[in-house]
Amino acid sequence: KPSAFFGTPLMSMLTEVRADSLLVCGTTTSGCVRAAVIAAGAMVATRVAREAGETLLRLREEFNAAAPKREDGAPEWKTSVNDYIVKALALALQRVPAANAVWAGDRILRFRQSDVGVAVAIEGGLLTPVVRNADQKSLSAISNEMKDLAARAKDKKLKPAEYQGGAAAISNLGMYGVREFSAIINPPHATILAVGAGEQRVVVRNGAPAVANVMSVTLSADHRAVDAQVRLRQSAP
Repeated sequence: KPSAFFGTPLMSMLTEVRADSLLVCGTTTSGCVRAAVIAAGAMVATRVAREAGETLLRLREEFNAAAPKREDGAPEWKTSVNDYIVKALALALQRVPAANAVWAGDRILRFRQSDVGVAVAIEGGLLTPVVRNADQKSLSAISNEMKDLAARAKDKKLKPAEYQGGAAAISNLGMYGVREFSAIINPPHATILAVGAGEQRVVVRNGAPAVANVMSVTLSADHRAVDAQVRLRQSAP
């Protein structure tokens, strides 16, 4: 089963993407950002994480290799790095429920489920289809759902309910070679995670230089819904 791959290493990688990565905006009312770097998915409260550089790519390769074949010979699933980011963000919203919120004019609305939007480029702009209850779905389910949503978004065949709602979104330009960028929040979302390209970089590991596969991510947040006190409380040791 796909869920069998959610053993300790993968779950640790995903759930560590929490306050240290989600709640890192600055002090302005909205659009506050700070860059972080993911190396192997492990996040720390500093700007650069430096652990287990190949974990995510190795797990993705193993997971895809385990996919059963359909009658036509195609695999049941083929996950992308973005699918893991969707899952990680959904789990992070569960770990930091104060971040799973939106500003509603005169109040903050908080949600129990993790609905994650994913920006999809279409002719003339962007659409952000939403993966509902992403924290509860398997990677294979997220992957197949995103393929369907993205295809219908590009054909402009999404229903309004499929691109409305949620508290957070992801914008990934890594496939275009963009190393680092800041994404604009898509209201009513309170946060959006901008994902850059994965690449080999020199990092310090155990006091010595080493090469790791890393990627830069930048979170933009609406300070009215996700304030500094939440960030400080959740990122405290």
